[in-house]
Amino acid sequence: MSFSKVLLGAAMGMVSSVAVGQQSVSSQAQWEAQAVGGQLVLGGQVQTTGSFQSDLPAFIHTLLQLNVAPDTAVHLGGDIANTATSIQGILKLGQGDLLLSGSNTYLGGTELRQGSLWLGSNQALGATTASFDAYLGTRLVYMPGVTIGNTLQLIHQHYPFGSQPAGPYANSLQWQVDQGVATHQGSMVLDGVTNIVKQGSGILRLTGNTPESYARFQVNQGGLAVDGILLGSAQVHMGAWLQGQGFLGDATIGTGGVLFKSVGAPALRIQRNLTFHPGAVFVVDVSAAGAGEPIHVQGQASLAGALQAHTADDMATSWPAAWEYPVLKADAGFGDTRFDSVSVNVPFLTPSLRYDAQQVYLNLGLNRQAASIWPFSGAWDASVVSGLTEDSRYLRQSALRHLAWAPSAGPFLWADTYYADAERSANKGNPGDQRSVSGLVLGLQQPWGKSGQWNAFVGMQETRMRLDSSMAAVTNDPFSPSLHTAASANVSSLSAGLSAAWQAHNMTLSVGAAHTWHRLRNHRRLALGGLTDALSSRYSARTTQVFGELAVNGTHFTPYAGLAWVQTQTQGHTENGGPAALALNAKRHHVVLSTLGIRAQHTIETTTGMARIHGELAWRHAAGTIKPASHQQFAGAPALGEFMSYGLPISRHAIQLQAGVSAQLSPKTTLRMAYAGQYGRGSQEHGVQLGLTVAF
Repeated sequence: MSFSKVLLGAAMGMVSSVAVGQQSVSSQAQWEAQAVGGQLVLGGQVQTTGSFQSDLPAFIHTLLQLNVAPDTAVHLGGDIANTATSIQGILKLGQGDLLLSGSNTYLGGTELRQGSLWLGSNQALGATTASFDAYLGTRLVYMPGVTIGNTLQLIHQHYPFGSQPAGPYANSLQWQVDQGVATHQGSMVLDGVTNIVKQGSGILRLTGNTPESYARFQVNQGGLAVDGILLGSAQVHMGAWLQGQGFLGDATIGTGGVLFKSVGAPALRIQRNLTFHPGAVFVVDVSAAGAGEPIHVQGQASLAGALQAHTADDMATSWPAAWEYPVLKADAGFGDTRFDSVSVNVPFLTPSLRYDAQQVYLNLGLNRQAASIWPFSGAWDASVVSGLTEDSRYLRQSALRHLAWAPSAGPFLWADTYYADAERSANKGNPGDQRSVSGLVLGLQQPWGKSGQWNAFVGMQETRMRLDSSMAAVTNDPFSPSLHTAASANVSSLSAGLSAAWQAHNMTLSVGAAHTWHRLRNHRRLALGGLTDALSSRYSARTTQVFGELAVNGTHFTPYAGLAWVQTQTQGHTENGGPAALALNAKRHHVVLSTLGIRAQHTIETTTGMARIHGELAWRHAAGTIKPASHQQFAGAPALGEFMSYGLPISRHAIQLQAGVSAQLSPKTTLRMAYAGQYGRGSQEHGVQLGLTVAF
């Protein structure tokens, strides 16, 4: 609850009674009426009977006994100091609320005898050397972010002296932080066993020293952080929690209460005993690198409830294969008690507990959900390789086509441009992908001897590959997590090659070789459950192919048989990104492609010359490494070792189809247009081709 809400609520129910013999103030105007030069001089007994706020600076001349009426709220936001001859302070009386939020410097200390005192600035209590006393039955509220350095003395009696007020917290001090974190940096002094009730959903952080064992904290709401010395006790109730890196006398975690241990700071040390009630929770913050110090209990720890491990390292690849650390140590042991359950907030770890005479060990083992991501982590890289191998045919088909259909006996230049869309279906757990290919091949063909031709050609190609798929990560096991993968690859390729053909009788023998240089830009995004990682890499690859074809020439039909050896090599590279980044080995992948087919043509005469309708049907068989593999390890976790992933395969059997028309634009210029497709099991490709030849 903010003080402004208290002030507003109190103003709506303002009282107006005046205590006889006391100065009475009911509004801001009355409070500031005595100001001289915009400053107030305060002292004596003042009864406030209404809610108001004043930001005027003030000077305390004599002890200010400020009695705030019930159901009212007073906010003094101006700076409060002493007059030149005064060392007096503030005595808070009455059941109403008083907020001090100025940069105060008064020296006389502050006494909270009745009602509520809100502290809204680090200097709210004046000089840090000034005393600060709080009586039973009062409420002390720290605003978010404040740090109070004054020593707090808890007076173990009520005011008026000897009275016994009623109410649930009449014999306690309520210490409230509504949100955020507020810090008490000073020490605490107690003159007897005193109950302190932590209220509000925020965190009260204690960094001072309280060596007496009289303080009895009841953590009703929010958190209590013991970062100093508090040799009293703390009892944590439902929905509240205890944390810290200091010293505490005793701790009891009730049903629904939480004890929290951080991985990045020294652990809480408990000088006597620690007790977990059934239904209590021990939250342990851990990382892949460890669990930090265990909480140390110098006496006995009685265990019950749940241990919950929490980590922000939410990718399986961050974690070592074996992880075990102590999280709780008790010098006098645990008796015959144990935690009732153990859990962890990420799905790829299986938690378990191990006990010895004095320590509880948390074990977090990578489970099959973690392992499920491994076989697919390098699959995209391998699928890209098989895609490059498939697309190597555009270059050799252009070279072989021009050797088979030379437009003239003399030399000529030729150009082929093409575009195709290809799609491959999912295969054995690997998601399917799509790719688009566009390219240009330029060649010079020259007669060679009486019955030969040779070709020199260069090419450029742009390939875009992509996938976006969800899949069961291991098998059809319903308990396996869903793995979502999104990936893309952009490949820029440059090629050069030579080919030649000889005719003898009715047969033509064609051979050729080509080499291609690739530059690849890969992007991957993985999501396993709620865990995601974005990765990228740049690397190079090369494709070498040697090919040949034997054709039986006919007027309308030409059967042929072809053979091609294709090898693709990729450079080793390391991905950039999060913990799922891979260090991939260089790889070499080769296949042998054999083709049996038939070409058909029909020539017709047009006004500009001859036109040729042509088609081609072939069966292609792949042998060798048709299922490419990738060997890699996680770049940030080499201790996990190297593993292998398989990509989408090259179709072992495929049907190739072409159909088009070639027409003379002039006696020396021919234009060709065609459809080209390939159909395999789980794959298909459709494209268009445009070619131009110019004889000279």
